[in-house]
Amino acid sequence: MNIRVTLLASTTLVALASHAAQAQTAPAADPAPTTAAAAPVETGGIQDIVVTAQRRVESSQHAAIAIDTVPKEVLAKLQITDATKLTQIVPSAQIGQAAGPFPVFFLRGGGSFGTNSLTDSAVTLSLDGVPVARQYNSNGQFFDLQRIEVLEGPQGTLYGRNATGGAINLVPVKPTDHFSFDGGLSVGDYSAVTTNAAVNVPLSDTLAARASFQSTNHSGYNSDKTSDEDLQLLYKPTSDLSVLLSGDMVHQGGFGAGFVDVSDFTPGERVGLTDPRVQALYTARKLNPFPANSLYENNRYSGVKAEVNWTTDLGTLTVLPAYRHAHLDFNSAYGGTEADNEKDNQASVEARFASKDTGFLSWIIGGFYLHDAINVFMNIDNRNGVGNQQIYNAYDTSKAVFGDVTAKLSSSFRLIGGIRYTDESKTLDGSLHNPFIANPRYINVDDSTSVSHVTWRAGAQFDVARSSMLYGTVATSFRSGGFYFTADNPAFQPEYVTAYTIGTKNRFFDNKVQANLELFEWDFKNQQLAYSTLDSAGDQVFATENAGKTHERGFELDLKYAPASSTQLGVDV
Repeated sequence: MNIRVTLLASTTLVALASHAAQAQTAPAADPAPTTAAAAPVETGGIQDIVVTAQRRVESSQHAAIAIDTVPKEVLAKLQITDATKLTQIVPSAQIGQAAGPFPVFFLRGGGSFGTNSLTDSAVTLSLDGVPVARQYNSNGQFFDLQRIEVLEGPQGTLYGRNATGGAINLVPVKPTDHFSFDGGLSVGDYSAVTTNAAVNVPLSDTLAARASFQSTNHSGYNSDKTSDEDLQLLYKPTSDLSVLLSGDMVHQGGFGAGFVDVSDFTPGERVGLTDPRVQALYTARKLNPFPANSLYENNRYSGVKAEVNWTTDLGTLTVLPAYRHAHLDFNSAYGGTEADNEKDNQASVEARFASKDTGFLSWIIGGFYLHDAINVFMNIDNRNGVGNQQIYNAYDTSKAVFGDVTAKLSSSFRLIGGIRYTDESKTLDGSLHNPFIANPRYINVDDSTSVSHVTWRAGAQFDVARSSMLYGTVATSFRSGGFYFTADNPAFQPEYVTAYTIGTKNRFFDNKVQANLELFEWDFKNQQLAYSTLDSAGDQVFATENAGKTHERGFELDLKYAPASSTQLGVDV
């Protein structure tokens, strides 16, 4: 069972009603993190989608960044219940599932195959405005969402480190001042059953609540019944006006992600690795077979958050303290097996002040703090007497200050810029050894590192016509360095990227046609590459190493045609 509860508190009913009016033109939009007015919403043809990706309420069509926005109607229709399914509808996103509960994120080819907690994702994931350090915290969060915002390309100023590939924001539905209830039930192959429900209740003139849940279950796709799901979210209270409170709890159970034997059987047979036929083959080859019923997942994720918005004559102060906890407990097969018992505790707070979006300058200044503590006991068994056992504690502390500004030089021409200073430190204390041999050699790492870095962006926007815009930007970002276990040099350096973009966003023929195009080039320095290998002493390690300079070039084209209000065709490449 998945439950999200939402509480909304404000000081006046007038403020609550103003958000209800906004929801009529842009359904269930977020409370504005600034006092800026939302961009005008068209009434015919292709409808604008209001986003807060740049910490201001604006139309995605007026933002000078590449952003794919997936509204709740599309999420419901296509039953997007986990991160991997985003790949179906966002061409720039490649999201896969590694062994265990680890999703792997790539945007426009930028990302990382590293899934353990010694490396950081190159794509920042945020839950209701709170960035999470471990990508597995996205598990179970794809329900009762107002929209998903996918920001392609480095986001080093407003989102900070570990956003060299981009950012993904999950934005839940917020409470309103009217009662509503909706629910759904869907069934499918492999005994798939998905149930969901949401209720919105106004409790008083100044208080409203929203509660929702989702449960997703299905039997295994493979012959050994792996790849099932059993997700549970218990509650998520959220307040929408001056104080927003939220909490969530997720349970992920079953057998977990499964792999099939395609060397001895056809892919269509989907013969899983714990199938008796595969067990017999492993035994014949003098390998340790996978015991039946040995694979499982029993993972739990939870979090609490507060959001305080205080509006003044100058602008709006937003404060976001949050805490998240995860406990992984699984045994997963991928050719070998990976067993992990891991605990993660993350505390963070962001405070920012955003000016009103009026006058010559509009600006945002803020600060950010995050502390992430990880305790890991991991066992890798390659079924042939080779593998490793890792036991470690790791700590990551990140502090930053940032600013972003837009200068309106005329009614049609604007300059944009941003800067962020980040100070980060990491510590690793633990060991690795091969538990399958007598008298193993231990690799011990007890070390720390720190980095201070300035990231920035600069660009311009020009309104060619009322519904046509040109923009160009140069932006930088970086991904943290760190350590891994090896008999060689255990440290890897931060990854740096400079991104150049030129784009245009257009609407034609009474908003019936939309044509957006962005050209981009990313220049990497010390790009981090993660892979499994042997070190110079013959130890199996999962290494993260720095490459030299690399370059990535490409374009993204988004075409949409809406001949009628109920029909929309599109091509996105």
